Amino acid sequence: MDSTFGGVIKVNVDGAFVAERRLSAIGVVARDKCGQVCGGLAQSSVGCFEAGFAELSVLLVGREFEYRTTVIVLDCIDLLMKTIWREGICQGSSNVMIKCLRREFNHPEGYEYDSKYIKIGSLQMFIDNIGSCEDMGPRAFPVEEVHKISVLDIRLANADRHAGNILVTRNSEEDRVSLIPIDHGYCLPENVGKSLLLKFEDCTFDWLYWPQAQEPYSPDVINYIKLLDAEKDIELLKFHGWDLPPKCARTFHVSTMLLKKGVERGLTPFAIGRIMCRETRKQESVIERIVRGSSGPRNE
Repeated sequence: MDSTFGGVIKVNVDGAFVAERRLSAIGVVARDKCGQVCGGLAQSSVGCFEAGFAELSVLLVGREFEYRTTVIVLDCIDLLMKTIWREGICQGSSNVMIKCLRREFNHPEGYEYDSKYIKIGSLQMFIDNIGSCEDMGPRAFPVEEVHKISVLDIRLANADRHAGNILVTRNSEEDRVSLIPIDHGYCLPENVGKSLLLKFEDCTFDWLYWPQAQEPYSPDVINYIKLLDAEKDIELLKFHGWDLPPKCARTFHVSTMLLKKGVERGLTPFAIGRIMCRETRKQESVIERIVRGSSGPRNE
């Protein structure tokens, strides 16, 4: 955005949603400090699940108008936060990516007050809970809650999804149990060295053997999965300062494709998860054999 618009940009965003047709529309108007319009956008889309998703979409688009100091104005903060943190398909605790420069961090090659020594990490909001899934039997968990986590884990090729890193929350007023996935430090694993083979051997999903995993995905979740686009997600990460390593990006592409193809064929979370996970430590999973076969002998 041209600097002639001044140091502050005010971005008004709004979304609309038609439940009966699963249609949404978004509108964005950017003004400079004098109130002059300096940019805008209006578009419609299909496959929206609820009003919160329409508002979330327009917020993400509005952020692309950022320039120096940006004020984003919207009218649905409560709904937006509820959608992202509690009821969205991609359920989880709120995370933000942070950059920090401190001498106390590990700097094997020495330290200087320079941007090249900045560390990138995540900050996660504390979630009040009644324990983890390790503390109770899985039959009490709602099917849709387990399915949301299955979508997340399959997409990210999660190698550390044990019951201890799924928190359980209870809304006493609505008598509703929710599951909150945490600890995603071992997602999109990659092989070290020059090997081009993808590292799927450590994928572990405790939910795989819960009864909910045998149930088919709901139409809403199926529609959500059909709209997933690995390349656009990678571009979004890059836009926010994280250039996904090539090997991790390949894993992300393959796992997203597996999820989408599995849903197209009516597979349950259990059936898709079994393709990705090993049955024994020494027996390759189905996805490992597929990747090995497609990579060719030169990559072994």
